[in-house]
Amino acid sequence: MKAQYDVVIVGAGPAGLSAAIFLANNGINPIVLERGVYPGSKNMFGGVVYGQILNKIIPNYLDTVPIERLITKRRISFLSTDSSFSFEHFDDSHRLPPYNGFTVMRPAFDKWLATEAEKAGAKIYNGVTVSGVKYVNNIVLLEIDNGSEHISANTLIAADGVNSVIARKGGFRSSFSEKEVSLGVKETLYLPKNEIDKRFKLEGNEGIANEFVGFSMNGVNGGGFLYTNYDSISIGIIAQIASLKKYAISPAELLENFKGHKFIGPMIKGARTAEYSAHLIPEGGYKALPKLVGKRTILAGDAAGFVLNTGINLEGVNYAIASGIAAGKTIHNAYLKNDFTDASFSYYSKYLDEYNVLNNLKMFKNAGNIINNPRLHRLYPDLLNSVVKFMFNGNENKKIRYRHVLHKYYVKRIGYKNLLKDVYNVIKGLF
Repeated sequence: MKAQYDVVIVGAGPAGLSAAIFLANNGINPIVLERGVYPGSKNMFGGVVYGQILNKIIPNYLDTVPIERLITKRRISFLSTDSSFSFEHFDDSHRLPPYNGFTVMRPAFDKWLATEAEKAGAKIYNGVTVSGVKYVNNIVLLEIDNGSEHISANTLIAADGVNSVIARKGGFRSSFSEKEVSLGVKETLYLPKNEIDKRFKLEGNEGIANEFVGFSMNGVNGGGFLYTNYDSISIGIIAQIASLKKYAISPAELLENFKGHKFIGPMIKGARTAEYSAHLIPEGGYKALPKLVGKRTILAGDAAGFVLNTGINLEGVNYAIASGIAAGKTIHNAYLKNDFTDASFSYYSKYLDEYNVLNNLKMFKNAGNIINNPRLHRLYPDLLNSVVKFMFNGNENKKIRYRHVLHKYYVKRIGYKNLLKDVYNVIKGLF
């Protein structure tokens, strides 16, 4: 049996479309199957794209990419019941090309990537659901719409997200455990641009990315986020599935708690809700990676679990783009050599390392010990705010040395053993 197509890509997100662009630019025109009505229609995203990787496939991409705002401010806030403490960094150079990061709207961003893929020569078919995969005599056989149709391919790139049908039914991994997956819930709130500029002290197309730890999560492993777009705000929470079940609280309730905090309220006052969405995020990191290649198939993006969460950085889209390019390079190399064995496809790991995907995930493989520490979400934000409040208190009580304050609030309530363990995990996970 001869395959109908040289390369089929399942999923028209950043990973799949980046692979399509690379392949088409190098003389191999793939087809891309997308289950949504258009690329980006089913994707939830509320964050920052670190887009310099796009230069590898779209030179001068900054001339056309649909940017909302350039991220010039980063802030991490620790919330207690009625107070907050933040670390903020501003860098003026981040509003100059090639830019460090920028916010986007996924429907617009994915449509733009799809247009670039089609211009390069890729074919995109929307509204197509891949429901299964089989491997017959070195041919990849895709089941479409529960068996009503089949498509055969010589090679396959699975970029079909965290619930990847290809990954599960192709035998690359079982389902993620509940500790390896988080649920992101986001609202898009419309505010006039001048009001956003005033509230966040921004100018021109500057933007801010703000992550939150503490109060609003009710002890659930996870955190909140707020990112500014041109004339809207993306606000939401990310919560570990296992932790949500443990504390028996709904994501919607967590989001309302978060929005109702006295530090958050003034930022979004008067904003109009335009969109509400939810999406699963693979956060198992390096230790939860599936088998990435085999049987003429490559996993990319969320399907491979390529999301980095260190508690300071949460990156997914740039890893998806990088893995898509790496997958395209792997298949291009296989065609040049006419070698489609697993050994040939193993070059995928080498290409991933060229773009710092696998090596970064491996470097921060122990970050989960930090972000899944219940003390991080329940105790440390409260204690941090208590210490700062004491230090800044201007009453007439006798002052004491700061080391005694730290002992009172931290050592006595946490204990030396737990404190040393947490410090060790931070050093091991991040340094």
